[in-house]
Amino acid sequence: MKLCLIGHSFGYELEKLIRIFLPFEKIEICESRDNSDRAAVTVLSCENGVTRLSAELILGENTYTDEKTLENSAENYEKECERLIAAALYNCFVAASGYTPPWGILTGVRPVKLLRRLAEESNEEQAVKKFENDFFVSNEKIALSRETEHNERKILELSKPESFSLYVGIPFCPSRCSYCSFVMASIERAEKLIEPYTKLLCEEIKRTAEIANKLGLRLETVYFGGGTPTTLSAEQLDTVLGTVNNSFDMSTCREFTVEAGRPDTIDIAKLFALKENKVDRISINPQTVN
Repeated sequence: MKLCLIGHSFGYELEKLIRIFLPFEKIEICESRDNSDRAAVTVLSCENGVTRLSAELILGENTYTDEKTLENSAENYEKECERLIAAALYNCFVAASGYTPPWGILTGVRPVKLLRRLAEESNEEQAVKKFENDFFVSNEKIALSRETEHNERKILELSKPESFSLYVGIPFCPSRCSYCSFVMASIERAEKLIEPYTKLLCEEIKRTAEIANKLGLRLETVYFGGGTPTTLSAEQLDTVLGTVNNSFDMSTCREFTVEAGRPDTIDIAKLFALKENKVDRISINPQTVN
């Protein structure tokens, strides 16, 4: 399918939206109208203080259209333009497919974070209305988001103003999983980079600890993500984990997590390295939910 962006640059968000409806289709982005019989044409144009945001979905002989308008003086103008043009394209796909996604136009990995931010800007009831009316989230998913946010809030309220969480990125994997959208490099392509990356990462951890100590910050959680951290050898894992333990005051740390996302990267030596370095939680990804 061709995704045509005319007068705007919201390709990333719109491509993710299309994948809700066409998860396996190749999407080619262009900046002008295309004559393809499978195309999503999105247009932003301004005239007389009003912005028009339109979407046209062409599927063979069938065409679906929708249009939104926005005052040029609107608050959060850029984000609203992105949301409205996504909403227009969403309505076209719903009309064409008969499918209404339960999460509406939300495509990010943290909908609850958005709900919390909206609630802090006004109140929870207003945030819920925006979820329903602006993002087309179903009542079931709104209820789930509210329940999750309430549970998360209990944990967040335990934190102090000087609290912080440490994220350590290991951007290497055996291969890219079909569902992955994160920054990573496969072992096949980047094996020679792992050792120098690990050494420099340890230096960065030490420097980060010095800054945190000078600022009087309080470490609450450590999270090793990726990529796949357990792509590292047991010795490399031990070195990086040990650097964290030796550089920071871990007495206030409430959770130490390492992603062991790919089961094929885990062995007994790596598990012992995690345990010896006081890691108390691992996450293992399901490779399919089919």
